[in-house]
Amino acid sequence: MLNRASAYLLCAEDGILEGRPQGKRLRDDIVQALDALPSDTLLPLDFGRVRFLDYSCADELVAKLVRRVSAGDLGGRYIILSNASDSVRENISAALTLRQLACVYEGLNGGPEILGRLSPELRDTYVLALQCGQITARNVVERTGKTIAASSNRLARLKGLGLLAWIGSEAGDVGGRQNVFVPVR
Repeated sequence: MLNRASAYLLCAEDGILEGRPQGKRLRDDIVQALDALPSDTLLPLDFGRVRFLDYSCADELVAKLVRRVSAGDLGGRYIILSNASDSVRENISAALTLRQLACVYEGLNGGPEILGRLSPELRDTYVLALQCGQITARNVVERTGKTIAASSNRLARLKGLGLLAWIGSEAGDVGGRQNVFVPVR
């Protein structure tokens, strides 16, 4: 399971975040905050005080941060987004979609929503991971009837997007070891 850190509150003068320079400064600050956290930690980014976020700032701040998380550059540290207005969420989603990335947004009801680009098969597998709490390729095979190779590939792609976190491996029912993942939420 991922440890959840206290939310990182994004603040801006007049509630407006705009431009690449401001996005880069904020991203650098968030990376420093993430570096100070232990591995296997989830940092919520709280947009509650942001009234407006333009596309270029969303791209520089969120999309590039998501890219670093998904590449594993941040050592097993993850982010989720929360408390964003509809327009802020739309600009973040547009930036992620253009870069073919995805990120978890924590909705008002506490349930996760995916912002950005995610195929229906990967979305279904992510939802399955949410339902199970933790997931292996064997779980995907049992629930979907897909092959073990296809199931493993789906889990690897979700991990590569930063939507699943690897928590270890366990002995499989038919011998060998299987990777265990938890959903980022």
